Amino acid sequence: CPTGVLPTTDVIHILKYGAKREDVIESDHVKSIYLPNQWLRQTNIVDTPGTNAILQTHQQITEHFIPRSDYILFVTSVDRPFSESERLFLVRIHEWRKKVLIILNKIDQIQQTADKEKIVNYVQTNARQVLDDTTVPIFPISALK
Repeated sequence: CPTGVLPTTDVIHILKYGAKREDVIESDHVKSIYLPNQWLRQTNIVDTPGTNAILQTHQQITEHFIPRSDYILFVTSVDRPFSESERLFLVRIHEWRKKVLIILNKIDQIQQTADKEKIVNYVQTNARQVLDDTTVPIFPISALK
């Protein structure tokens, strides 16, 4: 799905198993993308418009869909790890009683191992407090690589 520093996704994209087809319109705010990936036979991956954008409709679309999800892959980045708006959204996710895995993106931008560890610990400490869960998994990744 598209990504960028400016808002790029204004609808929910659902990745499903099937012959490759993109942007099959399901409703006003939902499009499906079909891919022949065997893993998608047993699950769907949903990309929401997200939060923390100036467009309030993006937040509303996301908040409407998240309660129907089984598991949340919450993506944050090292350039602004665990912002206040992310904290507030994680509070909502906790209220909805959803399981969460946190993906810390852009880890390749941090050169020093000690700095990487500080950022991971910062996100982990704050996420554990908000989600009241000592086992919140955090995966530092580089989507670019």
